[in-house]
Amino acid sequence: MLTSYGELATITCALDAGADGYVLKNSMPEEVLEGIRIVTEGGRFLCDHVNSLLQNYEKHSMELTRREMEVLHYIREGLTSTEIADKLCRSFDTVRSYRKALYIKLNAHSTRELISKAVELGLV
Repeated sequence: MLTSYGELATITCALDAGADGYVLKNSMPEEVLEGIRIVTEGGRFLCDHVNSLLQNYEKHSMELTRREMEVLHYIREGLTSTEIADKLCRSFDTVRSYRKALYIKLNAHSTRELISKAVELGLV
C-alpha cells in the first residue's frame, strides 16, 4: 500500500485486511523501491516511519486495555465523558474510571497532556 495516510488506525486496518506492505508517499524513492521488491518476492515491508509507529504502539499498548484505547480515541476526538459513556453504552462512572487509569498509566495531569503523550507514543 502506497499512501499519504500515516495514522496508526489506518495502518493497522490495512495490515489487518491483508496488506503485505505499507509505504508512505513521502518516503525516499529507494525505500519505495525496496518495498516493492520485497513484497513482490513474497515478503512483508513497512517503511521506517510506519515500522517505528507500530513498534511504539506495540510497546505501550500492552499497558492499555482495549477499552482504555477506545476511551483514549474518543477523548482525542474531543468527546466528553458523558458522550463517551453513551457511545460505549457504559455508565459515566465507568468512563471516569477509564480516564483515571489513562491519566495514571500515561502520567498525565490534564486532557491536553494525555492527548499529547498518547500522540507522542503513537497510541492515537
